[in-house]
Amino acid sequence: KQELMFAILKRLATQDIEIIGDGVVEVLQDGFGFLRSANANYLPGPDDIYISPSQIRRFSLKTGDTVEGPIRSPKEGERYFALLKVNTINFDDPEKIRHKIHFD
Repeated sequence: KQELMFAILKRLATQDIEIIGDGVVEVLQDGFGFLRSANANYLPGPDDIYISPSQIRRFSLKTGDTVEGPIRSPKEGERYFALLKVNTINFDDPEKIRHKIHFD
C-alpha cells in the first residue's frame, strides 16, 4: 500500500502538480529532520518527508512542531520526498512563529 502511494505521488510530481505534505517534525542529531506521519504512529517510514538543516535553522523547528508545505519527489539517489517550502508551523504563519519566545 505504501509503495503504491509513493508511486502515485512520484507520478503527480513529474506532471508538475503541486503536492502538499504535512506531519510532525523530528529533528535528528545531524541537524536535518523528517516530517513523520500520524498514519505510521509517528515512527520512521518510507513516506517520511525530509527537512533540510537550513529549514530547521531558519524556522527554529523543534521536534513536535507540526509543519505543512509543498514537497518534491526524490531526485536520483534520494529515498525521501523533500519539503520545498514551509507554509505553516503549528497551523500558523511561519513569520509569526519566528518571533515567538522559546522557553526551553
